[in-house]
Amino acid sequence: MKLEEAVTIRRAPEAVLAYLGDVSKVSEWDRELAATRCTSSTAPGVGFEFDTVAHPGAGGYSGERGKMSYRVAEADPTCGCTVQLTSRDGNARFFKEAE
Repeated sequence: MKLEEAVTIRRAPEAVLAYLGDVSKVSEWDRELAATRCTSSTAPGVGFEFDTVAHPGAGGYSGERGKMSYRVAEADPTCGCTVQLTSRDGNARFFKEAE
């Protein structure tokens, strides 16, 4: 199965990329998430890693089972980045791969 979603945002592309690219703000626009955690010692960009944590009980998961881990695989300041799912347990077990 392949899922795709598109959203139209009436803002300058630079403003959208700055907002969506700020890992600390992901839980503001993704209602399923309670928080994000930086797990990388590198600056944001290719190789940067972070976790997302679901709200307790969201989707029936809490704690570590509600955590998903990601790594920035590609980054382009004009058109965004590609983020790859790196965890395989908890909620991530439902995905063979995701980016």
